[in-house]
Amino acid sequence: SSGTNLGSALILLCYDGADPKPAPPALCRCNDISCVAEGFNQSVARSRKIVAGNISQAFSLGVAPFGDLSVTLSRTDYRAIFRQHFSGVLSNLNGTSGRFAVSPGRLDSLEIIADPAHYPGCARCAAGT
Repeated sequence: SSGTNLGSALILLCYDGADPKPAPPALCRCNDISCVAEGFNQSVARSRKIVAGNISQAFSLGVAPFGDLSVTLSRTDYRAIFRQHFSGVLSNLNGTSGRFAVSPGRLDSLEIIADPAHYPGCARCAAGT
């Protein structure tokens, strides 16, 4: 229902290794589980080294809009990891985007428009809360 508390989404960037440029230490490789699954405070600190703007947005009607983000490093192999949290307590519901490139400039907007757990047949998606 529309009154359900979905918490907030925290955005982290990771890289998949397709870009030959060396990655800074603050950027996790997407398949490095120990890095991308850090606790909330560590994830926020890591994300702030790469992403400027409001990196945590509350869900409203199932959407978590990110409209003021900028990235300090251009790469061609970024993926965004969205981690659901409730007042800084991370849940097990995460989503990862496909690969995208960031060129010098400013991001216009970014928003999550669907909870991956709502897709029929999604065997790896946790049940929505």
